[in-house]
Amino acid sequence: MDGIWDVDSVGLVELVAGLNQGTDCNGLPLATKTSFHAGARFNPSAAALEAEISRTASKIQAGARFLISRPVYELRMLRIMMDALSEHDIPVLLSIVPLRSFEEADYCRTRCRTSASRSRRSRRWSGRALARPRRASS
Repeated sequence: MDGIWDVDSVGLVELVAGLNQGTDCNGLPLATKTSFHAGARFNPSAAALEAEISRTASKIQAGARFLISRPVYELRMLRIMMDALSEHDIPVLLSIVPLRSFEEADYCRTRCRTSASRSRRSRRWSGRALARPRRASS
């Protein structure tokens, strides 16, 4: 299928903002304006945090009226991102997803952005609470 990558997330927010102003993707006037409430997703745990902050700021400038985070597991990184975006007065919905298995905890442990937090989490997650379940003996 051709053309599916012609619009990225920033371009889609711009398109929706244009529709709300009464113009189509080519800037031509529409018979009526739309009233979409466009939002954007962001990742406060991104490996390239500065690039994610820049991209999120671009989404806001393009017309995003609220943000939704990817699941947050590290508050320090979220605080850094929120401080960097503090000039924008925009609602933020945080996604909090509890870990349901040892595999999910291990994935987070190995994919964490900083080695210091990876070490702290390893110590916390090495306890019995996230130990692999044992089969009951019959």
